[in-house]
Amino acid sequence: MAYRIFVESPNDRKFIQAFGLNIGKTIAENHFYEKNIGKTSKNITTFVQDNLSEIQRGSVDKIGIIIDLDDFTILERLDFVNEGINNALKGIATINFTTENQMQTLDIQENTVDFVCYFMKVGNRGHLDTVLKEIASEPSNYADCLTEYRKCIEAKNLKYTQSDFEKYWVDQYIRQDTCKKSEQGQRENKCSMKVLDFVLQKGVFNLKHKCLNDLKAFIELF
Repeated sequence: MAYRIFVESPNDRKFIQAFGLNIGKTIAENHFYEKNIGKTSKNITTFVQDNLSEIQRGSVDKIGIIIDLDDFTILERLDFVNEGINNALKGIATINFTTENQMQTLDIQENTVDFVCYFMKVGNRGHLDTVLKEIASEPSNYADCLTEYRKCIEAKNLKYTQSDFEKYWVDQYIRQDTCKKSEQGQRENKCSMKVLDFVLQKGVFNLKHKCLNDLKAFIELF
């Protein structure tokens, strides 16, 4: 049987694949469906609809959904995912997630399919950049200087969110703090988020960090 996992971007997919290998789980690229979530659950609906015929034939028996928690509550995100799935399954079945990593089995025609969701975060908020900042394992002298930059921006009453800070912090950590001298002439190909899969092989992020325990539990369901 096959499974499909919804993620919001190629970098989310690359991170999940690298983390999966770290725990002994190989997840091929063709198992993923990449689409930015946007402000509505429409893309989750489309994802489920696109896989519905395979579910009905019994060739897909597990569906996973990974989206950013961002600044929403867990309950708000659960409602969001429930809405997206249920809009795709109107008149067929109904799902009601009440927590992450809770596998729910639905009967669809003569087959069963397991659904489960996980939210990318650290603590009670966040996204992939939040996670990468948390699990950075090398000295971050360049990236940490952005704290003073942030103070300057805020002093001028300019918009600079926590998400902006995390994005730029991770970018500087990869491009400046952890870029080897031999790589500095090829930063775009060796030291940037564009090649996150390559960067994750360099050992500059701790893929055994405790904040990834829930993600580990999610992946082990597949």
